[in-house]
Amino acid sequence: MDDGICPPWWPNFLWWLIHHPPHNKEPFLDEVERAQILEATQHVLIALQTFTYAHFAEGELREQVQEDAVQKMHKGIEELSGLAAATR
Repeated sequence: MDDGICPPWWPNFLWWLIHHPPHNKEPFLDEVERAQILEATQHVLIALQTFTYAHFAEGELREQVQEDAVQKMHKGIEELSGLAAATR
């Protein structure tokens, strides 16, 4: 990853997401849960990428894009939290 684009914590965050699936009472997740987790994770990662690329924009556009990206990351994280709680 290009150090000029990615925040230094991004690789560790991706590694954690990949290797720490939600805990589940069952030994496996059903396909619906798996799809929901994947979709919520994609929302977080797309918003994180948008936030990072907005760093190269200027002024007010940068602030608007980054603010929107942060809101989308929060929504994705809330979805993941809800799914994790539902599978315990």
